[in-house]
Amino acid sequence: MSLTVSATAAYLGIVAIASFVQALTGFALGLIVMGAATALALAPVSFTAAVISLFGVANGLWVLRTHHPHIDRPAAVQLTAGMVPGVVLGLFALHQIEGNAPVLLRHALGVFIALAGLLLIARPHPFERISRPVWGVLAGFAGGVFAGLFSAPVPFVFYLYRQPLPVATIRATLLVVFVVATAWRIVWLALQGGMTGQMLLLGALALPVIALSAHLALKVAHRVPALVMRRIAFLLLILLGLMLLVR
Repeated sequence: MSLTVSATAAYLGIVAIASFVQALTGFALGLIVMGAATALALAPVSFTAAVISLFGVANGLWVLRTHHPHIDRPAAVQLTAGMVPGVVLGLFALHQIEGNAPVLLRHALGVFIALAGLLLIARPHPFERISRPVWGVLAGFAGGVFAGLFSAPVPFVFYLYRQPLPVATIRATLLVVFVVATAWRIVWLALQGGMTGQMLLLGALALPVIALSAHLALKVAHRVPALVMRRIAFLLLILLGLMLLVR
């Protein structure tokens, strides 16, 4: 597919808003871009998911430079072990559903984004003990499926925030698993011939927009209470989910 200049500008505007929100809340960049771009019919779900993967892995690698000492390696390995086959299954499901039932895919995305908003706004109480490795693998598989479908492995977030780990460790571990999942998604998609020049161009154009928007957000972060920003992000995700369901 080919985006017009106006569609590209709208796409980058959505990325700027999503990056601003992410810088103040720690989540929602991919969900907002996916939801808004699909609700406004700027591009198919598969196209947007590929672009999110491209700028997501680049942004993640940049941030990971200073966070890697905090990674919980056993948790990262468990999640990755389940994620690898999950991404392949998710990409297969995306191809099948988008080709045969695009309305169903859009409604499924709407439900997913609304539920993700509910899960991310909640602050789950951590377990008293670290979960058994099998649960990490299963969470990785579930996250991989959604990474393949929508480039949004939300189950990773929910699983790690239930573990009795320091916040710095949770964030660093999430970051490395996100990067590995998106990188694996890109590799598998490229091997199947699904990565296009238009995707690469839009992913590259998004990087400076993300950097500038995040920089501006950090400049005003002290003026916006974290709870208020989380509620705004929550309402935005719910609104996008509803738009996808009723469109």
